[in-house]
Amino acid sequence: FINILLFYKKGIMIKGIVCVVDDERDVVKYHSGILSAAGYEVKKLYSVDQVLEYLRENVPLCIVSDDNIGNTHGIEILEEIAAFGRLSKIGFVMVSGGKNDVSLVDRIKDLQGEYLSKPVDGELLIKVVEDQIKLHKPSEKFSNLRLLQ
Repeated sequence: FINILLFYKKGIMIKGIVCVVDDERDVVKYHSGILSAAGYEVKKLYSVDQVLEYLRENVPLCIVSDDNIGNTHGIEILEEIAAFGRLSKIGFVMVSGGKNDVSLVDRIKDLQGEYLSKPVDGELLIKVVEDQIKLHKPSEKFSNLRLLQ
């Protein structure tokens, strides 16, 4: 059992913050809609630089990232999480529309992340995100969680 702080926002219990990262705004909108409906506040980001800037001061519960974001590979986000020493605190889900690269999937799993192929079923996305959150056992104090009004 994990104690996740719950917050109230316009009649909805907010489980915490999940980041969705993709350079395609339609994909961000799709994944964000699914996760918002599941009770998460979603931080929408469109580049690796935006994610890294966000992570300097925030610890989301999980990051859902495309594999290719502009000219950068999404695995760099996971490697930066490891470099920040936050690998044990942040779940990570890589979503790919490309060919299933076995060495990439192995690297993601080595770093305790998860890999999904597009198109992603909404129920599967929620399950995998929640499994990642449980796996990474977030602490009860998050600098980015607050009472939302």
